[in-house]
Amino acid sequence: MTLTEALALAYRSNPQILRERSVLEQTDEAVPKALSGWRPTISGNAAANYSQSNYVTYPYGGSFRYDQRFAAPGYGAGVTITQPLFMGGKTIASTRQAMNTVLQERANLIQTEQQVFQNVVSAYVSLVQARKVLVLTVRNEKTLEGQVQLTTHQLALNQATQTDVLQAKSQYEAARAATRLAESDVNVAEAAFERMIGRPAPDRLLVPSPVAVLLQSTNDAQQAALENAPQLNAAKFALAASQNAVKIAIAGLLPQISAQAAYARQVNQNAAKFTQNAESVTVQASVPLYQGGGEYAQIRAARRAVDAARHELENQQRIAIQTVMSAWQRLRSDRDQLTRNKQAVSLGEDALRSIQQQELLGVRTTFEVLQQQQLLFQQQKTQLQNVANTVIDSYALAAAIGRLTAKDLRLDVTPYDPTAHLKQVKEKLFGTK
Repeated sequence: MTLTEALALAYRSNPQILRERSVLEQTDEAVPKALSGWRPTISGNAAANYSQSNYVTYPYGGSFRYDQRFAAPGYGAGVTITQPLFMGGKTIASTRQAMNTVLQERANLIQTEQQVFQNVVSAYVSLVQARKVLVLTVRNEKTLEGQVQLTTHQLALNQATQTDVLQAKSQYEAARAATRLAESDVNVAEAAFERMIGRPAPDRLLVPSPVAVLLQSTNDAQQAALENAPQLNAAKFALAASQNAVKIAIAGLLPQISAQAAYARQVNQNAAKFTQNAESVTVQASVPLYQGGGEYAQIRAARRAVDAARHELENQQRIAIQTVMSAWQRLRSDRDQLTRNKQAVSLGEDALRSIQQQELLGVRTTFEVLQQQQLLFQQQKTQLQNVANTVIDSYALAAAIGRLTAKDLRLDVTPYDPTAHLKQVKEKLFGTK
């Protein structure tokens, strides 16, 4: 498996990304809800009744009785159409607020995607590193085991002391403990890999390379972060949505105008036999004069929310600059360290071979050999860590400028279109799916 394949698997199946897509599609529904304020509402009513009466009269002064039974089954039905004409600007502001909220959530989706990808890179690279450290540790253990055997043999020939044997055994036991720790680190790294990618780690993982980030200077890095950092874009749209909320609150102080058309038909209502058809058209305007002060409180609160959103935007700008500069400096440091660590390991290997030869000639002691072996082992571990850091920090820099997405990485996946769902539901008048 390659790192690119692992990222593609996470893009398709990671629950954090899938959850954020569902949240976006939920947020999309605020747009058709706001647009419904432009459309008429239609309501109907119907009723059925049955009336029966018995009339008794004496038309001739009581000498004659006249009975009459009256039965009147009836019904009533009507329909009313109400069309908002002016709502104080609330409908326009609500539509714009809904759209800005959708754009904010799209930025949040990109941020989630980038965070998941960073976690995948970290899990993948950490597992590769842990396995390499385990191989290195096992090799170091076997080398020290051989050193114990050699020193023990030399002791039998009076070419080494008991102290030399004890020192060799001490280093060997420490190496065995380090191997057990390395095995545990591999198990932990495999668990993290399975959590992020969604499947057990394969036996073979190709060593990844740093991602190419085309930036020439720190100024380029800062400019790219200010333009593309998803958390910063989310803060921009959050500010715009809060400004729309002020206009929505102000609409509560303005007149509202609506038109209403109604038609009703009644048959045999109120215990009488008759038929009535009625049509009406009404234009209604309401002007709020004083409503207890609640609307003014909402306006003040909305304006304070704008101030808070503006401060948060400034905060996110600072965070974006700090993040990209930190990633830039770490990557530069990683590359410089990697060059020097490679040289240190090469020199350490030469030094170990030289000291081992000198030990055979009696010029060097066993302790000096063990010291150099341990030093070389630590240098090799440091080099592996440095290689891992270089890869991880290169992807962190890409994320800092908003370029750690499936599209930017050219993953072999079907890209998720964040606009598709909104296009489906924006003008939808009926239906729950």
